[in-house]
Amino acid sequence: MKAILDRDIIIGWRDSGIEVGTPPSGVGLERLRWDGEQIVDLADLSTIHISRVNGVYELHCVAVSGSQPVYMGYVDRKNLISDGGVYRVLNASELLGKAKVEKKQDIKRLFDRDSLTLTTTSSLGFEIDAHRVAKDNVVSLIDITTTTIPFRATDNSFHNVTPSDLATMKIEIIAAAFGLYQKKWAKEAEIDAAETISAIGSVVW
Repeated sequence: MKAILDRDIIIGWRDSGIEVGTPPSGVGLERLRWDGEQIVDLADLSTIHISRVNGVYELHCVAVSGSQPVYMGYVDRKNLISDGGVYRVLNASELLGKAKVEKKQDIKRLFDRDSLTLTTTSSLGFEIDAHRVAKDNVVSLIDITTTTIPFRATDNSFHNVTPSDLATMKIEIIAAAFGLYQKKWAKEAEIDAAETISAIGSVVW
C-alpha cells in the first residue's frame, strides 16, 4: 500500500504515495508511523519521540527535527508535559493531582447545574423553588407585601401566603442553598482525601 507521509507520520493512503506495505488491521492512522523500512504501531513502542508544533505534541517512531525521546507508552500521550523544555510524562503524584483537579471541575459543573433547578419542601406544605432567582423573587415579595397573596409553587399550583410565610420560605431557600454548598464541600473533601485515581473516580455527586 502507498502512503502520503509527513516525516514519519502517515497522512493518508494514495496511489501516488510511497510504498509502505500493508498496515495492521483495525489500527487507525493516528497510531501508524513509517520508520523508513516498515509501518510501526505507536502502541507497540516503549519509547516515543516527541515534538511540539504550535503547542500540539506530535508522536514519532523515529527521531525527527526538534524531537526528544520519551520513555512512555501510547496511552500516556494525554499526560505529556514540557518541564523546562524537557518533554516527559506526569509522574504518579502529578497524575493524582491532575485527576483531583478534573474531578473537582466535574463536581462544580454538577453543582452549578443543580443550583439552577434547586427546590425544597417548605414547612408550609408544598415544594418551592430554591435557586437564586427564586430567592430574589421571595425577597422582593417580602419588601412589597403587607397582606395575603397567591404564591406559585414548583408544581405551578397556587397557595395563599402571608408576609410571615414569605419570611419562612426565604429562610428555607437559604437553608436549601447552603445544603447544596455543604454537599459540594463534602465531595471536594472526599476528593482531597483520595489516595488513588480509582478512589477519586468513586466520588459521585
